[in-house]
Amino acid sequence: MVDIPTVVLDRLAFIEANYQYELIALSGRPPQCLLLLGHESPDKNCLLSRCVNIPLSLKPVAASCTSFEYDINQVNRRIELTECTNPGLKPLGIMVLNETLYDYSPTLQRLMTQVDGLRYLFTYDPLQESSLSCHSVELDSHRLTLNRVHHELRDSSSNMDLGFREAAQDEAASEQEFTIKLAGKINRIIQYLRHSNDIDPKVLRSVSLLVSQLRRHPTDDIEEEIMNKESEISAFRTACEQWEIGTCFLRNKPVD
Repeated sequence: MVDIPTVVLDRLAFIEANYQYELIALSGRPPQCLLLLGHESPDKNCLLSRCVNIPLSLKPVAASCTSFEYDINQVNRRIELTECTNPGLKPLGIMVLNETLYDYSPTLQRLMTQVDGLRYLFTYDPLQESSLSCHSVELDSHRLTLNRVHHELRDSSSNMDLGFREAAQDEAASEQEFTIKLAGKINRIIQYLRHSNDIDPKVLRSVSLLVSQLRRHPTDDIEEEIMNKESEISAFRTACEQWEIGTCFLRNKPVD
């Protein structure tokens, strides 16, 4: 019996995709294409945790036909930036929105020849969250072959065994070791301050509070704060992308 891989889309990445769409969907139902980056376990299970927007522009091909264009150099830069800030991530999939309104086939074919490792395609109608579906995708003789595969939309931090547990445990152990060492050093500072003269009690209380926070186990409020910070980072990344697009436009604008 052949094991069927599990494809998990992190809910944060899904929220980010919706957020990216809202930025351009001021009116109508525009096209949207995103790269999905994540990890793949040795048994081919897949966890997609980040998305990278691919700005599309329409190119007339014939009187009644259009095609999408994108800047592959810009796409590669965005992939590199994401990989730098999230070591271990690699492009594994694509998400297209409003696929019933647009023909993405030529765009998908070009992307699969220009970006290595793409093997999953998500389609999604922003007006219907339940419309999210996933296919395995292969490019054979310039033709796309799609096969429906099972996927899950869930928090990547939830308990699941997809072959990533050992890596997650190693990362958590490393962070815990760092926290313990840092708390120990600060505690030695406290002991020094307690035996010193003319120390402001406010300083001592502040340092003691810091040690207490470092020794605390994760709680719901801490996890919520982390989620908020990740959302802020996503918004900042979007602002940077908009600045990059604007700068590129001004650079290429013809001089009168």
